Amino acid sequence: MKNVKNIKWNASYDVLVLGFGGAGGTAARFAADNNAHVLLVDVAPYGHEGGNTRYSAQHVAMAHDREKIGKYFDQLAEPYSYSKKTMDVYLDGFVNMPEYFEKYFGIKPFIWGDDFREGDALDHKDHLCEYPEFEGSDTFDFALVHNRDFDAGLWKKIRKEVADRKDKIDVWLNSRALELIQDKL
Repeated sequence: MKNVKNIKWNASYDVLVLGFGGAGGTAARFAADNNAHVLLVDVAPYGHEGGNTRYSAQHVAMAHDREKIGKYFDQLAEPYSYSKKTMDVYLDGFVNMPEYFEKYFGIKPFIWGDDFREGDALDHKDHLCEYPEFEGSDTFDFALVHNRDFDAGLWKKIRKEVADRKDKIDVWLNSRALELIQDKL
């Protein structure tokens, strides 16, 4: 970085989040909810922030049965080994996704496998997972913020959660992080 000595700092933050997509927006939101002053930085210009979450179909993978989804993911992981503890946390999140939507977004999610009806805007699917032949695949499902996809619905909800915390979260768009400069402790 050039002219580091000439940078004039005018703010102090507890947490720095790089990337204002789904993960970054969520991280900033929870940091703010835990009393942190957050800087959220994204290289995208205004109107194009949101990363993959903004431009994807906004489907959030989930499952109905913890034991079945565990068997499914065991087959997905073969022949590789993985941390059972990490996978347990991941899959617990899978089965708790509807509660997450209600608790943190204040909405009852549209569960594709349960809520789809003929005539819906969404297409009917015979299976929702990538490998329907694997044991446990029948428990795989998707949670959406509403009965639509490809409309940035999830991104808009995450962006609103960040905007609602503007007293704790500063957002810098069109800003590229090049280097992290820290004071020596």
